[in-house]
Amino acid sequence: MLRALHVAEKPSVAKKVAEHLGSLGGPTTNRSGPSPYNRLYDFETPGTPLTNNRRVRHTVTSVTGHLMASEFAEPHNKWHACAPRDLLREDVSQVEFRVADDKLPLKQQLEQEARQNDWLVLWLDCDREGEAIAYEVVDVCRKKKASLDLYRAVFSSVDKQSIQQAWRSLQRPDKRKADAVAARSELDLRAGAAFTRFQTFRIDGRYEDVQTKVVSYGPCQFPTLGFIVQRQQEIEAHAHKQFWKIDLATKIDQQHVKWSWRRKRVFDEVVASLLFERVLESPGTIERVQPKPATKVRPVPLCTLELQKRASRWLRLAPDATMEVAEKLYQNALISYPRTETEIFKPGLDLRDLIDRQRGDPRFASFCGDLLDKPANDPRSFCQPRAGKRDDEAHPPIHPTGDGSQLTDPRQKAVFELVTRHFLACCAKDGVGRQTLVDADIGGEKFEARGLIIDQRGWLDIYRWERWSGTQLPLLQEGQLFDITKVELVAGKTQPPPLLTEADLLAKMDAHGIGTDATMADHIKTVLTREYATRANQPPHVLKPTPLGRALVDAYDAMGERLNRPELRAAAEADFTSIANGKKTKAQVIAETLVTMRRCFDVVQRDVAKLDEAMRKRFGGAAGDGPAPDLNLDFAGTTCGDCGGTMQLYSRNDRPSLRCDQCETWWPLPDRQGVTIEPRSATCPLCQFQLVDIKFDPNGRKQPHCPHCYTAPPPGAHAGSTGGRMACRDCAHAGCSLATGVRGGSLAVAKCACGGDLKLRRTPAAKFVLGCTSQQCGSAAWFPSAVASARVLEDSDCPQCSAPGAPVRRLKLKLPSAKVPPGTDLNPTLCALCCRGEILHLGFDRRNLRVGGRGRGGRGRGG
Repeated sequence: MLRALHVAEKPSVAKKVAEHLGSLGGPTTNRSGPSPYNRLYDFETPGTPLTNNRRVRHTVTSVTGHLMASEFAEPHNKWHACAPRDLLREDVSQVEFRVADDKLPLKQQLEQEARQNDWLVLWLDCDREGEAIAYEVVDVCRKKKASLDLYRAVFSSVDKQSIQQAWRSLQRPDKRKADAVAARSELDLRAGAAFTRFQTFRIDGRYEDVQTKVVSYGPCQFPTLGFIVQRQQEIEAHAHKQFWKIDLATKIDQQHVKWSWRRKRVFDEVVASLLFERVLESPGTIERVQPKPATKVRPVPLCTLELQKRASRWLRLAPDATMEVAEKLYQNALISYPRTETEIFKPGLDLRDLIDRQRGDPRFASFCGDLLDKPANDPRSFCQPRAGKRDDEAHPPIHPTGDGSQLTDPRQKAVFELVTRHFLACCAKDGVGRQTLVDADIGGEKFEARGLIIDQRGWLDIYRWERWSGTQLPLLQEGQLFDITKVELVAGKTQPPPLLTEADLLAKMDAHGIGTDATMADHIKTVLTREYATRANQPPHVLKPTPLGRALVDAYDAMGERLNRPELRAAAEADFTSIANGKKTKAQVIAETLVTMRRCFDVVQRDVAKLDEAMRKRFGGAAGDGPAPDLNLDFAGTTCGDCGGTMQLYSRNDRPSLRCDQCETWWPLPDRQGVTIEPRSATCPLCQFQLVDIKFDPNGRKQPHCPHCYTAPPPGAHAGSTGGRMACRDCAHAGCSLATGVRGGSLAVAKCACGGDLKLRRTPAAKFVLGCTSQQCGSAAWFPSAVASARVLEDSDCPQCSAPGAPVRRLKLKLPSAKVPPGTDLNPTLCALCCRGEILHLGFDRRNLRVGGRGRGGRGRGG
């Protein structure tokens, strides 16, 4: 018997696969594995030609989206571990794809099942992203059983017919599509991290009204923002121009006729008045009457982009909300796969059967009956849908696959109705009418009128959001004279373009190749989440950039770089397509793109003053319009390490900052209430800035701070696990004698009896001490001078001393062989509270250490 492991992208799809394939054979049982959210379904079915007619034992399970995540390998995953530009160099920083921690039980489940099966059948979504997830599953499973035979199920709906047909016609997965996604993921990570860190280091803490702690950059996010800002710039740059136009109305044979002036408008008032006088004094003459047929063409089949645009315009749903709802409808077998670029129904799809499935819904029953039952010559009968221009060769256009009449969720009902009405409209005939075009002459000026008579509404009867209407004109003859009922010279002025709606933005992104049909909505959502733009609460939900969004785009515009322009991303998307098509390799595209990104980064770094100026323009500062800072006249001044100028102490809303009078750069300092700041004679050996001493309370000791390192620590200097603000006590840089930080020093080793945290630090004499962070507490334990280095282990708690909610972290030491007895472990991992090893013989003094709540085996006082 052949054994096949089936893996779907979501638990709901796995359940449908098991249900529909299980109906081909015996009963289906389900069980739980290491991942409780991803059930396992077992059943048997008869063989198929592909299995050489061998009976098959099936196990169906699922992942939950991506199994793996990309991140930088140590140490470059830490913010201050390297210069941001290093993240754009493959020879310096490496990107790892590994199973996310929260997916480890799922990894174990796949490994267990892979060992017991002969085939691995991949039921991931049939697009590039699904292929990437498929190869993540392959990577996990084949490490446990390399002989697994790989198959890919190709389907666009989770209804019974589609699932069973996919099983009978399995194909092979396409590694090239997965490589395209991997290349995009790595490049987006590298570019996003490099520019995000650079922007954040430059902006964070320097502007009072910038509340965000991370000023992020994304290769798709910034061009998306660029479109929003560009429209705002066009609105602000618009200069209103006065114009004049002639409005004309007549009544002929008791019917009112509205005429349009062929000139539309003129911008000279004198000329407009002269033309108006000529019209006012002359009768009208019909010059031409031209009847012709009119057609209101039905829409092309529905792709993802059009679904998002139409839902935004007519249902007032944001694109990301539309996709969330569509995904639920797909998982419930009510619509086909909602992420597709195809606008063509292929011959093999039974459209009449899909129409028939909607007969039971009162909203569509009558229209469906006409499509299926009327003879071919009837204007209400079925007509093969017209083909659009797009075809991704993966999925059909979005269409209904089930009966949605029982839906109760308002958003699901609305999206299902839109999908269904659009599909039925595609299968109906065009609207047909008769149009009459009339030209008239009045005093030498030409006017036009249009009339429309609708004979057959066709698809418009089902598509309630579209309108086609007109006015029926009276019977007119060429040469006929008529009198003017009403004529006016109307003044007006030109108007700027409107703000972009989400539908407008999606159209621009599509036209410039920004993102894919599956990701455009996410890019818009990211821009809004990052507070670079806002979305109006009231229809039509226009988008407007925030001051931060404007400042960033203004800065990159001033630099002459294309980071907020669509061309750079469009070229990258074309390269990813080339990988998927086999025209380029993943390695080739990554190498070429990183060369471009490094060049862009070098320009941005060189012209960073333009970013400062754009921020000051929007948020205040040396040249801005923000609240005026207070100068501290008692502060003697310090030396700027960048230009050698004098730095003065200012305060704005009790937030202290140093400002260089020469280069006009601001350096924020700790802003705790009651802090006192005074110059220190020493200079930071890392950046040449003069230090300041800070006291956080009147009885506390002075703590040295470098203004530059506090905001932008040198690569690898910060002792904390994630970086951030850095005082000298946090610095672990080997080249700085003032640095007293240690690796992991931001982590509490244990709780002190006073309620503070016991943390590891280094003294100016290069000795290590475990002490309480409270200024009033003297709890401390001194390590022997023989300890060359020490660091706190983030994920290594002492099982003896730790208690629930009160971990005690272990330490990693380095001991020089010349200073310890022979046979001593030179790299011991130990707990400072309960160790019984050689460290005690070297003089570890913990007699003054007072520890808070302890686990089993610990004592309240070191001894």
